[in-house]
Amino acid sequence: MSTLGQLLLGSVPVLGGALLGVTAGGEKRERKERPGGPASRVTIRQDQEILERIPPEDTELRAGLERSIQARIRYLVKVSEANREVMQAAVSHQGTWRDAVLFVCTVTFTVIWWDLDHSRETWLPVFIVLLLLVAVSAYYAFSGGFRRLSELRDND
Repeated sequence: MSTLGQLLLGSVPVLGGALLGVTAGGEKRERKERPGGPASRVTIRQDQEILERIPPEDTELRAGLERSIQARIRYLVKVSEANREVMQAAVSHQGTWRDAVLFVCTVTFTVIWWDLDHSRETWLPVFIVLLLLVAVSAYYAFSGGFRRLSELRDND
């Protein structure tokens, strides 16, 4: 088997764990037709066109359709504000205790992997991937920790 093939085969357990972590951490719901989706904007336009065609003397029907349109517009605004908050939180990630826990877990898994039989074909590629994961998780954990310490120091 080629070296690249061994690397790919060896990194499968780590990539599977990473995929599981991404799935658990950022689980997205199945996309259904929601009131705030792109189709909603089209239906609002269509309802506004229908509203223009309803005679002014049919006030009850016009009022009901206007309430429906306004409710959909309010929902779109609410969804837009929620999306903006999520994006701001993602951009301003400053490291949390989860980064430290992830670092400890990757170190622990690397130590456990070190204790396995080194003669396995996949041992070295997985170990290299684990070392890379330890380095990345250490960066996030320590940068977040240093940021917290500097904030505490600045507050004193």
